[in-house]
Amino acid sequence: MNSAHEIATELHDALNALLAALDAKKDTSDAVSQAYEAQANFVEYAKRERRTFHIVLNPAKNEGFITDDKDDALFASENIRASAGNSLIAEALREGYVEADEDAALPMIEVELEV
Repeated sequence: MNSAHEIATELHDALNALLAALDAKKDTSDAVSQAYEAQANFVEYAKRERRTFHIVLNPAKNEGFITDDKDDALFASENIRASAGNSLIAEALREGYVEADEDAALPMIEVELEV
């Protein structure tokens, strides 16, 4: 699928073609079809879901834990416990890389991806 910029450009061009056909008092059927197709592409793009993922890394930043659950990520990174319990993977990451200082924080990155 095209990028947001490409889709916006396609919609812009289609609408300009439609306006030009209207101004010239020409047959607008091709321009209308082009505009509808561009609009459909825009709507399809807008339907894509974007989700936030959290990556908690070890101090060397060569291993990590990826989750879409912010509570699990905060536990793995900063030892902030959720009331509903925590992931065993997050717990293993903390145990493996946070030795004596329980309050030490592991680096965390948030990324947003289209899924």
